[in-house]
Amino acid sequence: MTANIFGERFLGRNKPAWHNLGRVFTAPIGALEAVEAAGMDYLVNKVEVAMRVVAAPGWEAIPGKFSLVREPTHDDPVNRHFGFVGEPYRVVQNTEVAKAIDPLTQLWPVETAGALDHGRTLFLILDAGSGSVGGEEVHQYFLVVDTKDGGTSMRLAFTPVRIVCYNTLVTGLREATTTARLSHHQSVADDLDFRVHLLNQLQQSANVTMQEFERMASAVLTVDQVQHVMEAAYPIKPPGKKYSLAQELFASTLDTSEYADSAMVELTGAGDRYNASVVRQGELRAATADSLNKMNDANPALANTAWYTYNAVAEVEDWREGKGAVDRDVVFGHRANTKARAFGAARSLVK
Repeated sequence: MTANIFGERFLGRNKPAWHNLGRVFTAPIGALEAVEAAGMDYLVNKVEVAMRVVAAPGWEAIPGKFSLVREPTHDDPVNRHFGFVGEPYRVVQNTEVAKAIDPLTQLWPVETAGALDHGRTLFLILDAGSGSVGGEEVHQYFLVVDTKDGGTSMRLAFTPVRIVCYNTLVTGLREATTTARLSHHQSVADDLDFRVHLLNQLQQSANVTMQEFERMASAVLTVDQVQHVMEAAYPIKPPGKKYSLAQELFASTLDTSEYADSAMVELTGAGDRYNASVVRQGELRAATADSLNKMNDANPALANTAWYTYNAVAEVEDWREGKGAVDRDVVFGHRANTKARAFGAARSLVK
C-alpha cells in the first residue's frame, strides 16, 4: 500500500497508531523531539541522475535531472527512490520541518507524528485547543504533511472536530479553504522567516476554516440539498465497459456457448461487482441519513444545516466497520476523500 506507516515510525498521545504500531507518550512533546523519538530523522538526498548508453561505456549525467533518494535505514537497508526533481528543488529534511514547527508546539503541542510510504511522507498533527461552531464545542487541530516526491508541496491543513462524537480528522487536504502550501523551492535556511511564514499560513487557514464552518452552521439545507451532499459523498459511478458488454450480451438472443467459460465468468463477475457497489453506496447513504437524524434530534438548532450534513458523512466514515487501516484511511485514504467530497458539496450550497 502507498500510505502505510514506515516501520513503526509513529507517536501518539495516549493512543497508539492503527494496528497498535508505534509508541505512546503522555507529556507534551515538541516537533523535533517527536521526529527524533520516532526515528524519522533519516535523510533524503537530491542525487544527480545518469543514463547508460548501450553503445558507449560508463554512465552519462542528465543535465538538470535529479532523483530524491532516502538513505538506507536499519529496518529498510536500501536506497529508496521517491521521485525526480529539477535544479531549483530543495530537499527540506524532516528535522528541518520539525525545527521550524517546534516553536509553534509551545502553543499547539504535538498530538501525533508519523512517517508513511517508506519515509516519503512525514505528518505532524498539532493540538490547537477548543473552539465552537454554531455554539457547539469543537476541538481544533493543525495537520502538517510533507511529501518528498518532487511534485507535492508541504501542506498545512486546519480542521475542527466535533467533541460530541469525536470524529477523526480531516475535512480533506485537497480543500483549498482549509489548506496552505509551502513550496520545496522555498529556502528554510532563514529559520525566522520560515517560521513567521508558517505561522501566518496556519493562522490564515484556521481563520478561513472557522468562518467557513460558521457559515455552514447557519445554513439550513433543503431535503434535495441534503440528498445532493450524500450523493456527492457516495457517488454511483457509470458502469464500466465489461458491465455494459455483459448486459448487451445477456439481453441478446445470441448463442453464448462459443465464449470460453473464463470469459463468461469475467463478464458475469463484472455485473455482480457493479450491482454490489450500487447497493453498498445506497447503504452508506442510508447510514448517513440515519446519522443526520440522530444529530438533528440531539440538537435541533443545527438540524439539517450544511455543518451537520457534512458531519453526518464524517461520522459514518470514521466509525463504520471496514477492511484495512481505518485510522489511516480517515486521514489519508478513501475515507478522507469521501469526507472531502461531502465538505466540498456542503460548502458549495452555502451562500
